[in-house]
Amino acid sequence: MIEPSLYDHSGWQWCTSEGAELHTLLMGLESTLPEKIAWLE
Repeated sequence: MIEPSLYDHSGWQWCTSEGAELHTLLMGLESTLPEKIAWLE
């Protein structure tokens, strides 16, 4: 039997195209300026 906590895991929502886009935007909001510059390089 699968534990209910597996279905409540927030990672499942990132498996769709809309969720992946939202996750990318949220990562951009949470990252610092040096992290963004390092990502661009």
